[in-house]
Amino acid sequence: MAADRHEEIIGMRRRDLATLHASELNRALFPAPERDDDAMTGEEKSQIQSAVTALVNQHRQEIAQWQQANG
Repeated sequence: MAADRHEEIIGMRRRDLATLHASELNRALFPAPERDDDAMTGEEKSQIQSAVTALVNQHRQEIAQWQQANG
């Protein structure tokens, strides 16, 4: 995690951190909201799943760091 993001995360209120994470996950889940899910290839869906998994792992780390710093 970049130092700037780390400092930003630590300084956030819990609600703001949750909003940030929800927004990032929403963008990862729906990278092209105008496209119907049925129009996506299996490869595109797999890429979305990988991106979401990576974000979930990143968010878990950030939450743990936030909790450690903010109790």
